Amino acid sequence: MRKFKRIMSAGLAVVLAASLAACSGTTPGGEPATKPNESQTKEETNVKKFDKTRTITVGTWYEVYYTSDHHDIYDQPKVTNEETAQMQLDNVRALEEKYNCKIEFKNLTWNGVIESINVSILGGTPDCDIYMADLQFGLPAVLNGYAMPISQFADADSDIFTDQEVMTSLNVLGMDETYLFSQYYENTDAWMLGFNMDAINEAGLENPQDLYDRGEWTWDKFLEYCKVLTKDTDGDGAVDRYGYTGWWTNLFSYLLLSNGAQAAGEAKEGFSSEETREVLELINTLYAEGYARPWDDKNWDINNFSAADQEAVFWLGVHWVEQGNFVHDDGTTDFTIGMVPFPIGPHGNKDTNKTRVAAGNWMFIPVGTKDPDMVYDVYYDWCNWFGYGTRDDYKSYRDDTEWAENMMTSGNDMELSARNFDYLVEMSKKPYLDLWNAVGVDLGVHSLAVQDGTTPAQLQEEHSVQLQEALDAYLGK
Repeated sequence: MRKFKRIMSAGLAVVLAASLAACSGTTPGGEPATKPNESQTKEETNVKKFDKTRTITVGTWYEVYYTSDHHDIYDQPKVTNEETAQMQLDNVRALEEKYNCKIEFKNLTWNGVIESINVSILGGTPDCDIYMADLQFGLPAVLNGYAMPISQFADADSDIFTDQEVMTSLNVLGMDETYLFSQYYENTDAWMLGFNMDAINEAGLENPQDLYDRGEWTWDKFLEYCKVLTKDTDGDGAVDRYGYTGWWTNLFSYLLLSNGAQAAGEAKEGFSSEETREVLELINTLYAEGYARPWDDKNWDINNFSAADQEAVFWLGVHWVEQGNFVHDDGTTDFTIGMVPFPIGPHGNKDTNKTRVAAGNWMFIPVGTKDPDMVYDVYYDWCNWFGYGTRDDYKSYRDDTEWAENMMTSGNDMELSARNFDYLVEMSKKPYLDLWNAVGVDLGVHSLAVQDGTTPAQLQEEHSVQLQEALDAYLGK
């Protein structure tokens, strides 16, 4: 197993920058739920019970529903679905009986979670059996050796290692063991390429989604589309519509994923690699050849949202981007919107590429927790309030997908809208954490967007050693 030296406790406050700043805001049980898991068909044999009633405590930084302290669905002040809320509450009663336990989600506050992790686990007696941790302090907890490997409490054939119907996991920095886990959600913050389907049709080009489905949506094809779509639409001799516009930060992160690359996703930096050089060269080509809308340093938002005014055909899309800028309040759009995963790079593989930049809340069981296998089973069953079926069987119960599906609307093409959302779900299953934007090193990628004359090779030469030193310091080497 790859080992990391203990880093100082102050590392828990290390800033993981914008790439990790997004917090899920959604409670793990949400508030959704029909009758108490009548649909459960999985055989439950040899279920272990605690000899004495045990309270399983989950440390959080906001209120979570439902727990053993709740006896009415309206204990949750913002119930919107009475049926699913009742399912969740009934599930709490069922797991109390099943395991002879209580389950408590304790709101320690943001700073309180950090303090509890840093003090109680280090002292050998964790305050909580499970911690909900934003990656800003969850990752340092793993690196400090505070978290227990999932393999120590979950069987190799369990859901988290196989189907991931209920639970998913996150590997960090290429470590041999995995420590962080989370309830699986289909409402994810994965970023995709949004595109103007009307402009695609007008140019006589094939729907990028069809190319993606056939494995033909590649960087070369994307560049070909951007070249064709960049044009002077009003005949005044100046380009007024570009192939692409979008934030260079997200573009860099997702192109890394699409090429099977990493800059700071493992203990050894990957910024100097051939795969990363290809990413840098693609970004440079987009801006140097004029296929991307010129970067505007004075207005960050216009670099992505100008696509809503049809100044570009492709842009970077996610829930809040679409709703706030491309979809009107009445659900209409000014043009037909398509969404497609990022094209596959020359070193990428559609089947094995990671497809979502990890962020938000992840759980871990701290070292020193008693009966961690039973603790995990209780939490798993708490998450699994919708029953023991397939993801499709219980999608309508477990995942409040209506909001996300509305965000992925095409505007007027229901089939296209459904495909937009299906890609979002697909991308949500493969999260990856890359610390390139979090360890305090400016890799200079912005210079490619502003075209200041810096080349990809120069960026690699100037920043690779510095990035490795920063990673070593972060890992306490």
